Amino acid sequence: MAPQVAQGLDLPAALFVLHHNDMSTCSQKVRFAHLQLAGLWDRRPRFAGWYERIASRPAFRAAIVDLFNPKYLPLMEEKGREAWPRVRGFIGD
Repeated sequence: MAPQVAQGLDLPAALFVLHHNDMSTCSQKVRFAHLQLAGLWDRRPRFAGWYERIASRPAFRAAIVDLFNPKYLPLMEEKGREAWPRVRGFIGD
C-alpha cells in the first residue's frame, strides 16, 4: 500500500486499488477453476491461501459468485478437462 500512498493517493483510494486488483485476479482464478485449470497454481500454496481468504468474504459472493451463469459451468468443466493435458504441457508440469 505504501507505493500507492507515495504516488499521491490518499489511504481510502490506496485501499480501493488493492481491493480492485484482488477482485480482478479472483475473477480470473474462478474462471480457471471452472475450466478445471486449478493445476496452474498447484505449486503456489500462497496464491491458493490468498484466494481462500478472499473467497470467504461476503463481498466475494456478491461481486463474483452471485453473477455466475450456471448454464455455462458444465460446458466450461467439460472443455477445461479436455484442454488440461495440453495446458499442462505448456507449463512443463
